[in-house]
Amino acid sequence: MPVFDKIYTRPIPELNDPSFGLSTSDFIGQDSGDVFALLTEGYNFDGLQTPVVQRLGDSASSSPVLSIPNFYGAHGYDPTLPNMSAIFYAAGPDIQPGKLEQVRNIDIAPTILRLLNVNPAPTVQGKAIFE
Repeated sequence: MPVFDKIYTRPIPELNDPSFGLSTSDFIGQDSGDVFALLTEGYNFDGLQTPVVQRLGDSASSSPVLSIPNFYGAHGYDPTLPNMSAIFYAAGPDIQPGKLEQVRNIDIAPTILRLLNVNPAPTVQGKAIFE
């Protein structure tokens, strides 16, 4: 199984191009590095645990390259993968029973602001989960 699920690279302009070092693509923005890599589920960027805990299915080794992660919630995964989703619960007098298939993190603040009847600042991104 490959360590990286997807790898995106920034377009490389010609040396005399005035946008050299400033180029972006539809996926890699100006604040990202030249390479954007998404890990395959089961791999992580945090290195090895001490002591090492072998990953299920890996051959036994005294010095493995990868181990089971020693913390969870690390960056580097594709957020569209179902296993990378978080749980969202809400309860209260203005919350109707129901189930939402997906909630974007940027929609939480606008939703709370709507519940509190507070106008969002112009810099707030996202939209309230309900109308």
